Amino acid sequence: MRTVLVTSVKGGTGKTTVTAGLGRALARRGHRVAFLDCDFFAPNLDVELRAHGELKGTGYGQIIPLRTPEGFE
Repeated sequence: MRTVLVTSVKGGTGKTTVTAGLGRALARRGHRVAFLDCDFFAPNLDVELRAHGELKGTGYGQIIPLRTPEGFE
């Protein structure tokens, strides 16, 4: 297992877009991919990946598992 961290100290740099694209590319090559969006103020990886599912809890301080149309969890 390997971990790839996409980070920046500035907002609006395209971290979410890069993360989603990288994950899709790796998944197409047969790798298992998992995402963890650690944005404290505006987590939006679910929007980028068109994720759907039932949210459990408020999300504050919790990990909320979602499934995407591409099969990511």
